[in-house]
Amino acid sequence: MKEKKRQIFLAQQLNETKYAEIERLANHNEMRQMGLLCSEKMLEGDTKAFLDFFARIKKETNQGA
Repeated sequence: MKEKKRQIFLAQQLNETKYAEIERLANHNEMRQMGLLCSEKMLEGDTKAFLDFFARIKKETNQGA
């Protein structure tokens, strides 16, 4: 009887450990996704700024010619 209770306890502990790891990985994945979205927005902003800069330089160059 004691051995059966011990086995049940160990199985429950294993399940809790698995669920905790799954939750940790899900949180890690969510944070990674948020980081990727922020990086994407920053890249879009940098691209727009570069294109604006390039257009301005092109315009100034054409005006000087």
